[in-house]
Amino acid sequence: MVLAFWMAGIVLTPQAVGGRRGGDSAVPAATSASAASPVSLLLAGKAAMTSCGPPVPSVAARTEQNGAPECIYNAAPDALFRLYGRRLRRIVQLTPATTAGIGAYGASLSPRAERLALSAGLAEPQIFDMPARGGAVPRPLGVRGEHPAWSPDGNKMAFDRWDGRRAVWHVYTVGRNGGPARSLGVGAQPAWSPSGRIAFVKVNGPFGHTGLYTVKADGGRARPVRTGIPWRTAKPEWSPGGRRVAFVVERQASSRDRSVAIFTVAAEGGTARQVTAFAPCLNFGTCIPQLAWSTDGRRIAWSYQYTDTAPSAGPDVYVATANPRTPLAEDDWTRVARHATVLDWWPQN
Repeated sequence: MVLAFWMAGIVLTPQAVGGRRGGDSAVPAATSASAASPVSLLLAGKAAMTSCGPPVPSVAARTEQNGAPECIYNAAPDALFRLYGRRLRRIVQLTPATTAGIGAYGASLSPRAERLALSAGLAEPQIFDMPARGGAVPRPLGVRGEHPAWSPDGNKMAFDRWDGRRAVWHVYTVGRNGGPARSLGVGAQPAWSPSGRIAFVKVNGPFGHTGLYTVKADGGRARPVRTGIPWRTAKPEWSPGGRRVAFVVERQASSRDRSVAIFTVAAEGGTARQVTAFAPCLNFGTCIPQLAWSTDGRRIAWSYQYTDTAPSAGPDVYVATANPRTPLAEDDWTRVARHATVLDWWPQN
């Protein structure tokens, strides 16, 4: 029997303290999320559930719940939470202006987890800033953009912005309080390393193929990171020491055969290491919205959903070792919460 702990619109499962995706048995040591310190995550989710009922099969019948009820939401996530072990605390209830796009546009914690940058917006996404522990309404910085990422010293942010006229993404940096933004060139989904380089993805081949690149924070020529992977890459995330980059691979064998997996690669490039086995994906970009590397470098957290269209109840949250002996199949993913999106790993302070 699988128990579920209902907190606001997020469901905490026994896997929050260890256990396989499909049950509450112990996870082997190689995939255990409880072998280290408790899971500590920044999540986006619903402040309250809107309708609950019996399980509703999705397109791929991926709502296996072993009898647990399924909740369907009629709106996007509207609140931010901190998950620590099995404790879930709401940080802020978002206003309509800061609700749209939460989970898709990205958010990140400053290096000491004092500030929180997020991107949201009803029309064009904007960058907002707020105290990480809540107590204040998100403050707009007057900067349009998505996927904010803090610099190691907490004084700047990197972000991306869509240029509709040229139909291309650009990466920028800006001061923590806003102001003029500096372009670093074409690219998207920036991630700032502890050493100061910024990783991002950009189109480098036909049919929208994307590759992984890094560039100095003050600009210059972007350097490709060779991975040996022939498919699209997305969502780069640096390890805490800056030695490796985690990223999502989007593989399309045919129009009906799409799948995603998580890999890591050395910062200077080389043979990529596969963390998870490929899982089916209906819509690239939404199946694994964002990655988060644990502060000790041992684990990676992510959200996964087969589809973001109805009757999907939103992604589930998983944690696994960053260095498994073999790629982890879905049954070996450690699920820690349901109906939530991972935004960042929260330092345990």
